[in-house]
Amino acid sequence: QVYETQLGAVRVSERCGTTGKVSDTRVVELRDFLDHEIKKEIGRPPFVPDMLFGTGGTFTALASIIMAQQGIAGQPL
Repeated sequence: QVYETQLGAVRVSERCGTTGKVSDTRVVELRDFLDHEIKKEIGRPPFVPDMLFGTGGTFTALASIIMAQQGIAGQPL
């Protein structure tokens, strides 16, 4: 199943005012906003994948964020 959303990195950062450096509190608010918008559009996902493949700036940025959260920042993507 593929879902189309209006949640690209540039569009969301412009809409939510998250250009430049943001506070930890703002990051939590932004994550909550994204969770809400995704759940509103697709509901609960049917499964959680073990692996994803993708290209482009948004995908690379997401991979970097996840790697930083897991303490493995700086590894090749």
